[in-house]
Amino acid sequence: AETGNDVTEGIGTANQFNGTNGINYVSPALAQVADDKVAVSYRDAANSNYGVVQVATVDDSNRTISFGTKVVINSVASRGGGIAFDTSRSVLGATVQTESDPKLIIANYTISGTTLTKQGSTLSLMTTDTVSSHTTLFDPDNNHMMVFLVYENGSDRTFRAIAVTGNASGTPTSSYLVNVNVDTTFFDIGSPLAATYDTNVNAFLVTSEKAEPSTFRGIVVTNNGSAITATERSKTKPTEYLDGVTLCFDSNNNKVVMAYNTTTYYNRIVNITMTTNDFTLGTPTSVTSLGTGSTSSVSRGFLSFDPTAQRIVLLRGGGSAATSRWAVFSNDGSDFTQQSTGVWDSSTNNFAQRGGILQTAMTTNMTSNPIPIIMNNGNTGYGYA
Repeated sequence: AETGNDVTEGIGTANQFNGTNGINYVSPALAQVADDKVAVSYRDAANSNYGVVQVATVDDSNRTISFGTKVVINSVASRGGGIAFDTSRSVLGATVQTESDPKLIIANYTISGTTLTKQGSTLSLMTTDTVSSHTTLFDPDNNHMMVFLVYENGSDRTFRAIAVTGNASGTPTSSYLVNVNVDTTFFDIGSPLAATYDTNVNAFLVTSEKAEPSTFRGIVVTNNGSAITATERSKTKPTEYLDGVTLCFDSNNNKVVMAYNTTTYYNRIVNITMTTNDFTLGTPTSVTSLGTGSTSSVSRGFLSFDPTAQRIVLLRGGGSAATSRWAVFSNDGSDFTQQSTGVWDSSTNNFAQRGGILQTAMTTNMTSNPIPIIMNNGNTGYGYA
């Protein structure tokens, strides 16, 4: 937990919840579904690489996480998953991206404890066009599960945003969508999407984890309850930008926060000011506690905000040449001040290759404000939380 500048952090007990099997490809995803529970979706190497969903209980006192029974979303090899919890209807939406037709589907589930019950049938969101990447978030202002994807449209890349209405007793509904052609280099095949929601201007920022782009690009998405607007913006690349972008929203300063790996193999963190159709990058703060300055000393990053302590938490995998570390920052809306840092995993073999994090700490009926994270653990290929 973090209070002012009196900062106490720690890493809870890891749960190797998928045995010796990976949860890789592309980014496992999380959503909070109760005060002490999160749902996760991932590609399950233990079961033919099917997309699965699972509910976990977070023990705040003991800093442990335990998992219920996993459920197969559809019996097709997955190329990526997403998840969002519709708080207005108490229904969980899980998306699966595949190489088979349909290319992207969503199913919804009700939850009792850690037990998932599928409601209705799966809904096809993309039938035949190849989906390059996707992510799924909840829009709390319009009560929609928002699915963001990039698909191959001949030689073009098209960004699609879909508003999905959950159904606690039947099949979810695709309410409306928008398509926008986007840059084919920045939003290329195999680069995962990163996204977060700015509750101040009621807009999403969606970007790509494209390595070493010539410019930085983001898509601003708004939903008015009956129609979606998506606007791609191109910006000068932030200082020393390399790859590994991760996002969260700082509701204290009303800023989207972005962290990334640098060309000098450290990190930088920057505030982004949003409007309903544009965004402005601030001046990035250098972070030398994550990474060593050597090639392969930084890998995947995970960013979250603790609204009670008003702190930014950044966890960064160490790559194959360094240990994995975390750092906690205060934010004045312009600059970041590191309050503390520590080792996440001391083994260079267990770097965070891919994974997901809850972008906002769990604060209701919690004392330590835990931030659940799941990852595919580097060279071992195990799934940890």
